[in-house]
Amino acid sequence: MQIVVDEGYQVFREKVKRIAEQKPDIEWGADAPIMLKPTNNTTRAQYEELATDESSLRQQLLRLWGFASRRRFGQSAFKLELFIYVTRVGQNALLRRATQARVATAAAQIENHLAEQGATEAFGRASRAYWATSQAQQPEGGPLITPTATTFSQLQGIDEAHGRIDATFQADSNDAEFVTVSCHLNGG
Repeated sequence: MQIVVDEGYQVFREKVKRIAEQKPDIEWGADAPIMLKPTNNTTRAQYEELATDESSLRQQLLRLWGFASRRRFGQSAFKLELFIYVTRVGQNALLRRATQARVATAAAQIENHLAEQGATEAFGRASRAYWATSQAQQPEGGPLITPTATTFSQLQGIDEAHGRIDATFQADSNDAEFVTVSCHLNGG
């Protein structure tokens, strides 16, 4: 976009306003200023408001052009950086941090949900822990969503395998004459 000094500040502001209006996810205030970066090494705190009246705008731009002319090859590389500060409209609810308290709350919700559905045996410890963690990251008051990630499917498989191993171990230990004893000697 080009700023034409002869058109004036108001015309340039309308051009910027039209561009901002084309973006539905941002909102630019009616009285929000257009900010100008006076030099390359300027911090954001040192930005200046673009002058609104014609003579001040011309003086401001001439001053910046003068800065550029003092540098070697400055005028050929001269660019005017203008900024506007906008606010996001309708921000998506961000993911929250899965704190221990939120995970515990989500785990209780999941247990209640599974008890209502009569599916308390459908998910093992690992998949429930993953589900509780992912639910704890969802926005506050959101619906209970069963994860669809591959990790969740893999954890369900692990839980099923663990259940089969436990069942086999229980069956073997009930009718076995001998008990298996494991011991580690010298870390081996």
